[in-house]
Formats: sequence, C-alpha cells, structure tokens
Amino acid sequence: LSAAQLHAMALSHSNFRSALGCGEVSGGETQQAELVKLLLCAVSIDSDRIRVEEKTLSALFSVYSAGTKAVDQSIRRLLFCYEHKGCLANELCLSDLRWGSARRSSYNSDDLDEGWAWIVESLEINRVKATLSHFPVWDAYEPRFESSVEVLRLTKPSAHSDSGSESTDYSAQEVEETPGQSSELVADHSWRGTGDDVRYSPGFVLPLLLAALEADSFDLHEKTSDIDEGENNDGDVTMDDVKTDETSEHRRNYVTLCRKVFDKGGVAFALASLSSRCPTLRKIAVSICGLFLWALQTKEANELKSWRERPQLAMLMSSVQRGLAVRRALQVQRVERDDCGIDLGGTDAYHHKIPLIPAVSAVFLARATRILSQPNDAMFSQLNRYFLRLSEFHGAFQDFFGLPTILSLYCSSADELSRSR
Repeated sequence: LSAAQLHAMALSHSNFRSALGCGEVSGGETQQAELVKLLLCAVSIDSDRIRVEEKTLSALFSVYSAGTKAVDQSIRRLLFCYEHKGCLANELCLSDLRWGSARRSSYNSDDLDEGWAWIVESLEINRVKATLSHFPVWDAYEPRFESSVEVLRLTKPSAHSDSGSESTDYSAQEVEETPGQSSELVADHSWRGTGDDVRYSPGFVLPLLLAALEADSFDLHEKTSDIDEGENNDGDVTMDDVKTDETSEHRRNYVTLCRKVFDKGGVAFALASLSSRCPTLRKIAVSICGLFLWALQTKEANELKSWRERPQLAMLMSSVQRGLAVRRALQVQRVERDDCGIDLGGTDAYHHKIPLIPAVSAVFLARATRILSQPNDAMFSQLNRYFLRLSEFHGAFQDFFGLPTILSLYCSSADELSRSR
C-alpha cells in the first residue's frame, strides 16, 4: 500500500470520527494522537495524491482545541500541511476555522455567521489567564515539523524569511531532514502548571484576532467631512452628511468590537505575545495593539460613557507604543555605533523587526490591562500611579529588561500596618 492509499483508507473508515475523538491510551499514546500522526506521516510522504474533503476538516477541527498540547500541535501541523501542500479539495472558508465546541455546534446550523465575530465569542477568559501564567514563547506562526513522524524536504530559508531573530524560528519551509536530526531544535515545552494544559496557541489564535479587527477597519481611517455640518447652503442633507453618519456608526460598531476583544482577554494575549520568539507573531501582536489603541482614541470611544476605564487603557497602550519605538531607536543607535554590518533601514528582515520583550515584562503589561480596567482591584492605584509618573519620551514604558514597579509594590513607607504592602 502507498502512503496515499493508507491515508484514504483511514479517512474512509466507518469509525474514523469516533477514533479521532477517542482519548483511550494505547501503547503510551492516545488513539487520537496515533491516528493524527499516521495521517501526518502519510501526507509528508505522498501529498501529491492526497485529497481532503470538507467533512475531514470538520472532524479534525471538532477535536482541535487551539491549544498547545502535543495532540493539538500535531493536528495544527496536519492542517497546515494539507493547505501548504495543496491537498484540500476546496479553499478554506471563514467558517471552516471554527474549532472545538464551536465547530461541533455548527454541524446542524444552516445560518452560519460568515464574519469574524465568532472568533471573539470563542475565546475563554480562563484559558487566556492560563496562557499568561505560562506563556508559550516557543510557539510560532508556522507550526514546527515533527521529525519523528514526517519525512520532509526542507529548503534553505528564503531571503524574505524571518532570519536573524533572537532565537530559531521553526519554519515550515521544506528542507532535507532525517528523523532525529532536528532534536537539538526542540526544547522541553511541557506544561508545568497545575491541572490540564488549556493554554491557547498564539500561532493559531493571534492571526484570527487580527483578521477580526482588520475586517472592519478598512475605511475607518478615512477623514470624514465636517464642513457646514453636512448641509448645503439650502439646508438640505447632502451625501457627505450620509457618509459621515455611516462612518460614525461604523466606528461605534468597531469600538464595540474592540471592547469585546479586550473583555475576552484578546489585548492581554497580544501584549504577552511580544515575548514570542517568532518575529511574525510579534508583528501580529503589535498590529492588534495598534488597532486597539486607535479605537481607544476615537471620538466614538470617548463618547461611550459606559467605558469608564478607557482613559487608563489608552494611557497604558500609548506608553507601550512609545516604549517599543524608543527600544527600536536604541537598537538602531547601537548598531550604527558598533558598526555591526547590519542594515536596519534596508529591505531585509531587520527593517520591520519588532523588539523581543522578556516574558516577565510582557506578561506584566498584559496583566496591567486587566488591573487598570478594574478600579476596585487592590493594585489599581499603584499601577495607575506608576504609569502616570512616566515622563521620559512622553510617558514611554522603558522598563522592559527589569522588574516593573518592584520598588513601589514591595517597598512601603506607610506608618500604619493596615496601609502597608
């Protein structure tokens, strides 16, 4: 039997869907993990003769939890190979990317939302908190190959790839690889927290969050006309007035979407992703933060009286934006001073490189967004005062490589025991 025939036999088996969702252990691994690895091995050997229908994708996404567990990484890699190697019978649609319970609940639904709102509703705040507690800095935009399963032909990285990053990016570009050869690239990424590993995969979730925010932002930055308050000399309503009203309503809807993303932990997730070793994920994270900051600074957000924490969030996000710009400027200055031979202003990967932030600082900023949005939090006053006191470079956050607020949080001059920290 060829690999393609073996793949087709597995997909056509009557118990394929039940085996894919089976968590019984067989020889140290679950049947689900063994089946996924079998499919992954087959597609890596003979992808030219493999075709995958929509029902197979539905079965895979229904058991995929967008997480960092080993089986989730294998499923994500398998889905990536299907698309990357041209094995899909049809192109992926927006609704095809639903995962887990959201995918299963859509089986019998005839009225699927073809927009991106479902990604915001699918986020679970408890899983975001678990991700922040032990952030997977090793996760990448392209899922890493599994050398113990796949037979890959990897080529050298292209000129536009993310070369020169702080650490190795596990690119899915194909190179000549033998089993066990990539073992030195794979570190121990096992879950060290309590309970099950329910963390989200930044490489899968972040691009979807950015797509949800970008989908409705294409015309929001257009400057609307406010001359004569939208009326002509005769007092009649003009097309400019109609356009202004439509744009204002669109912006209000966009602000509401950004607020939902924040409430679901999406902005905190993006800030924590600034510590990712993958330069592409850091670019995506900065894009999400930039769109959220723009929404915070709009007139529509300012008029939203129920969003009382907006000024504090705008202060924090502006501080992070300026801090990244200052950090980047210092990198350019150091390279020019030391004459390292790196063209930071050229067309190579360094031109749009986002600084890598230590996980301690990135997670601090992520958690600060949650604290500053809750005035009754015990740490609200201290964090709010910390960001208000930032004065250099118009309030830029620069404590990326230290322990932010450690003096103010752990040292107290209060005379009364009840007020000391």
